[in-house]
Amino acid sequence: MAASTTTATSYDVFLSFRGEDTRKNFTNRLYNSLKKAGIYTFLDDNGIERGENIKSQLQKAIQNSRISILVLSRNYATSGWCLDELVLILKRYKTSGHVILPVFYHVEKSLFDGKIGNVAEAIAKHEEGFKEEKCNEKRMEGFQRLKGWKAALKQVAEFGAMTLKKQADIQHELKFIEKVVKVIEDKLSRTAMDTVPQLIGMKYRTKDINLWLRYETTSLCNYVISGIGGIGKTTIAQYIYNLNSNLFEYSSFLKNVRETAEEHEGIVRLQKQLLCDILKSKQVNISSVDEGILMIKQALRFKPILLILDDVDKPDLLDVIFGVRDGFCLGSKIIITTRLDWTVNHSDAFKIYKVENLACNESLDLFCWHAFGQDFPLQGYLEQTEKVVKLCEGLPLALQVLGSALLGKKLDVWESVLEQLEAIPNYQVAKKLKVSYDNLQDEHDKSLFLHIACFFVGMDKYITTSVLDGCNYFTAIGIQNLIDRNLLEINDSNKLVMHQVIRDIGRGIVRQESIMNPGKRSRLWHHKDSLSVLTGKTGTEAVEGINFDMHISGEFNGGPSTHFDKYSNHANYVETDSFARMKNLKLLKLNYVRLDGHYKEFPKRLRLLSWIHCPLRSIPNDFPLEKVVVIDMRYSSLKRIWKGAKFLGSLKILNLGHSWELKKIPDLSRLPKIEKLILRDCVKLVKIHESISVVKNIVLLNLKGCRSLRNLPKSVGSMRSLETLDISGCLSLQWLPEQLNMLNSLKVLRADELDFNKIRFHLSWTYRPRSLEQLLSWSFLPCNLVDLSIVNCNLSDDAFAIDFRSLSMLENLNISGNLIQSLPESFKSLSKLGSLNVQNCARLKSLVGLPNVKKLFIERCTSLEKITYQSTLSENPSVSHSNDNDNLMTLQGVFKLQDMENIDPQLLNLFDMNLESIQDSEIRLQQYTSSRKRKLLLQGLYEQGVFSLFLPGNKIPNCFLKNTHRSVSFNIAPNYKVQGLSMATFYSKHTFHSSGEDLKFNRDFWRANQVQIHNVTKDLTWVHQPTIFGIPEEGEGMTWLSHWNFGTTLMESGDEVKITVSLKNHRYTVEEFGFCLVNDVGDHDDVSLNSEMVANRFFVRDIVPGDASQRGSLYKLPTW
Repeated sequence: MAASTTTATSYDVFLSFRGEDTRKNFTNRLYNSLKKAGIYTFLDDNGIERGENIKSQLQKAIQNSRISILVLSRNYATSGWCLDELVLILKRYKTSGHVILPVFYHVEKSLFDGKIGNVAEAIAKHEEGFKEEKCNEKRMEGFQRLKGWKAALKQVAEFGAMTLKKQADIQHELKFIEKVVKVIEDKLSRTAMDTVPQLIGMKYRTKDINLWLRYETTSLCNYVISGIGGIGKTTIAQYIYNLNSNLFEYSSFLKNVRETAEEHEGIVRLQKQLLCDILKSKQVNISSVDEGILMIKQALRFKPILLILDDVDKPDLLDVIFGVRDGFCLGSKIIITTRLDWTVNHSDAFKIYKVENLACNESLDLFCWHAFGQDFPLQGYLEQTEKVVKLCEGLPLALQVLGSALLGKKLDVWESVLEQLEAIPNYQVAKKLKVSYDNLQDEHDKSLFLHIACFFVGMDKYITTSVLDGCNYFTAIGIQNLIDRNLLEINDSNKLVMHQVIRDIGRGIVRQESIMNPGKRSRLWHHKDSLSVLTGKTGTEAVEGINFDMHISGEFNGGPSTHFDKYSNHANYVETDSFARMKNLKLLKLNYVRLDGHYKEFPKRLRLLSWIHCPLRSIPNDFPLEKVVVIDMRYSSLKRIWKGAKFLGSLKILNLGHSWELKKIPDLSRLPKIEKLILRDCVKLVKIHESISVVKNIVLLNLKGCRSLRNLPKSVGSMRSLETLDISGCLSLQWLPEQLNMLNSLKVLRADELDFNKIRFHLSWTYRPRSLEQLLSWSFLPCNLVDLSIVNCNLSDDAFAIDFRSLSMLENLNISGNLIQSLPESFKSLSKLGSLNVQNCARLKSLVGLPNVKKLFIERCTSLEKITYQSTLSENPSVSHSNDNDNLMTLQGVFKLQDMENIDPQLLNLFDMNLESIQDSEIRLQQYTSSRKRKLLLQGLYEQGVFSLFLPGNKIPNCFLKNTHRSVSFNIAPNYKVQGLSMATFYSKHTFHSSGEDLKFNRDFWRANQVQIHNVTKDLTWVHQPTIFGIPEEGEGMTWLSHWNFGTTLMESGDEVKITVSLKNHRYTVEEFGFCLVNDVGDHDDVSLNSEMVANRFFVRDIVPGDASQRGSLYKLPTW
């Protein structure tokens, strides 16, 4: 197994293996080959102490590696260390897209599912060992590890992998190792590919677009990527976005534009998504398309954006969403994917790239990755593979789907599939893809696929699973089977995603059940078909699901603002007896539909009732809900759910969000299986029924925006399963029971916009006079909270005196929009905190001694001066800001500005300067966290590895070797011990007349200013882009002095060194550049006079960074 003491250095590869199996043979050869290829690999050469710190050391090593290679051998699972390592690697894979390459060494991949063979035996042995453990705590801990091991082994068996079969020929193993190295090199060179596996031929296909995006132009330009469905347009666009989005100040990727635009309020949703991406906000309120256009124009007026619109079917749709396109800032780039041919009449307005089918060799590679987990066929499968690839005609989607369908199948199955494919004409791509559906072995999986294609694309996985489990499907297994065959995906929001071509194949299968009579089909998803069947009353027992949106069908005559009276027109209702013959109806989705009549003959087998904008005041008593699993009646006109008491033994999810007339909810004790109760924005709801505590299975209670709600039930502390509670915006809350702290299961609490200064807390609900003890108390917070949000709660420092020591499990904290100036001392105890959001805390001055959070949000913290952490950072957190942190002087791990009187005089000696000569100088500085230039007394700037000064005028020290070029190359003289390097750059600012342009310090500005040092001999490169930059007055100049501390091993005598100063910005020109080396005793030498130390060879030349680019903290920063 791999483990070792780690440093802050980043590795390309983490090598995980079982030492006794492979250390002295395969792993050793693989490591040497990786090393020879320049791939920086973490390997356990000597082992590490097997102590308590093993996990933290492994985590550091894995965290600091880009790829993990798992050498899975016969005895891999016998090692608890290896299995712990595997769990950590997979955890990083889930959370950060870490790349994993399993290599099965002399074992079959199937053994790692843990059912049979050596792996199963090893797991059983571990289990026996844990059972024999006498200490109960250690025994339980062991079983928890065992559970994680089993899940990890099962998951790794599902990865695409490379397999080395046992052979006597060592040359076979060496060739295999060459292939492994080639795969790793490919993955390392394509950093944007982590989210899109097996991207074949992507680099040359996107070359022109990438050059277009990088070419600095002041004109607005659009690029169209066109091609048939399944050709890879979206994949190409995603790759381009991943590769280039960091080049733009703002970026947004809008998916499924065509479908979304056709939905009710779809244009508004697209506008909201764009504004959320631009403003970095989770929610934006837009009431109309016109309002959205105005907001977008305002937001993008001075902000260049990379915008990708996926699947656009109408050129004028851009104008519908954004108004006029010339409202975008100059430098913005828009990329569109479409199935249309836009070469006619649009050649002037758009650059066009028509995606071509994959070449034969590319098709073979892509298919093999999905069919075999490698880029070549297994022995005996070559002929069949070539036939399938030929029949797929270079269509990526077909290659993926059919490859996944044939993964692990025997040759007779391949032959059967080939017979089916060969019988289909070449142009009928959809029929070829249907073969993957035909080869689903389980009829349940086929039916599940059709249900999802017709009704559940884009829906939450939990809701889908709950409903279809209620329909007697094995949904979890079935969904995984569909995922394994590339017929389905689950996105980061846990929603079901299906390629449109695949979805349309499923819907086409259903349509073929009865082409002329939709009432005889099993599923009705198209609104016109549904309208025809319902108005004609032609439904039959064949119908299992129906989706009908009166608004989309065109029969709805009301407007979106008429919420309660939109059904007055007789044409807008459907008679209930239209459903009478649909005895097997299980899925009913209605929107803007009024049902008229009684429900005695209504279908009795409903599992899903989704009735958005329901006009009823209450659900009739004869409505058959006995078997319903999910009720979704958002935006209804319900005043109460139903009259009297109803026993609904199957109901799991009840969503009545935005039912603005709802005043009360019924006795919940008769809903024994209810798990999620969503009452968001029920603005007239006054009270929650006390019976809520009786229901044992509720995991989510959403009361957000229930602004008339006055209190929570006193028994809320008895809800033993509750995991998420949202009481944000419950503005009338007067009481909160301290029994909330008894909710040990509660993980997420959102209580935004509550004025805790006015809320009372009691141990009981009997009235008592208000006293100081009853005022703000935080003892109600459960100790197991993982996610806490208290945004805009009017909290000052006194009110925010939370004892965070009791919240040791907290991982996410959002305290935005409060009046705090600093955080309490106990905040430092939050060792697990990963995300801290303090946006809009305008009075906040310091964040001192933070836990090592991974994400920090400081937008609009205009008074913030200092951010420090408890310990040295192994990896800088992601800090999100909005260019208005004007007063920030210290950001640990990034920069620190310090008054000159506190600077170590020895640093100034490196520049032959004394404090008295410069301390009264003033300087204008621009930093990347602010759009405002500040004029300050001279400041010293500490950054990772570099100390800098910016001085007005030409202040290059006389002892520096001066040069008018931007690049210099030299060799370090023999026997010279280098400790550091000092540099000076004098640059001037052009007079600039373009109004407003000088104020835009975007990402391009910061990238344009950099120093690059390349040790050619050691192939090490350092690139420094200052986070704070000196701004000279127009027509004047400024000197940038910097010192780099390298120690004594990174640069040595005889090394060839190249230095390049780059100000690739139209504002500035490098007038003069100088440098000098500093020896290891702290003295600096005038290299221009010392020919023995430096062989002078000055010339202008482009410097290409070395492959083994290294970064690190070269200069020891002062105490933060």
